[in-house]
Amino acid sequence: MKKVCVFLLLALSSLTLSAQDLIVTRLGETINAFQVEVGELSVFYQLDDSENSSIKKVPKVDVVVIKKSDGSFVFPNPASNNTAPNDDDSQIERVTLTIPDSNTSFNMIKVEGMDQVFYIGETEVTQGIWNVVMGSKSIKWDKEKGIGDNMPAYNIDWYKANEFCEKLSLLYANSDYSFSLPTYSQWLCAARGGKYSKDYTYSGSDESKDVAWYKKNSGGKYHNVKSLKPNELGLYDMSGNVGEWCLDDATPRQKVLAGGTIDSSYSEVQISSLGSSYAEFKHGFRIIMVVK
Repeated sequence: MKKVCVFLLLALSSLTLSAQDLIVTRLGETINAFQVEVGELSVFYQLDDSENSSIKKVPKVDVVVIKKSDGSFVFPNPASNNTAPNDDDSQIERVTLTIPDSNTSFNMIKVEGMDQVFYIGETEVTQGIWNVVMGSKSIKWDKEKGIGDNMPAYNIDWYKANEFCEKLSLLYANSDYSFSLPTYSQWLCAARGGKYSKDYTYSGSDESKDVAWYKKNSGGKYHNVKSLKPNELGLYDMSGNVGEWCLDDATPRQKVLAGGTIDSSYSEVQISSLGSSYAEFKHGFRIIMVVK
């Protein structure tokens, strides 16, 4: 069995882990650690000691947690705004999927805390992911609002959001995965942090500026996903940035729109704030995945 060498470069300290220890990253990788040295900048791991072995560099912000064989946890950078949950009893399960016939990947995070278990997108569906699934000419993005593969997809009505989920499910027809918009109860459970919830006012913090792009700090523009602090599950932008469609009817003519937008007040991006919009209006969305 190939040995795995891992070098975690963080703040001027050192640590050696055993072959039974695990490194869990935001990319969904679980790496069996053979040796770890902690220093300043980044994470490296090597499959074996041969000169032909591949070496991969993993940024330290992508390292979620180190689970040691004795059951204890090491959190690489607990002071960072972009770190994942730092509860000793939390180990968030991530699944990384690559869209067939493309180089585009996305992360789904397991949510527990309801009668059912499901996975929800680590981020809102981005323009990059939308373009791969639906075609680059299917939506016209607004240059003044923000264009880029890591920008949230935002000019999307409720019907188009459901069409995206159907097409993505077809791409995974030979797998055990299917995709849809979340129900509001699913969205709410995830926004609160599932079973790891700390009952924050906003999704991931009691300070809106830490986790939400909204009227006060957005400048009227959308922002790249994952540019603020995640919540307890490692989910980004569930408060603010782009409003997120849910499956539910808010009224006979409107659908639930959760999370608030770049034009929302601080109170409207609170987890407890329930929004709505006509299905024909243009917003964004996040997907859930169910394992069949």
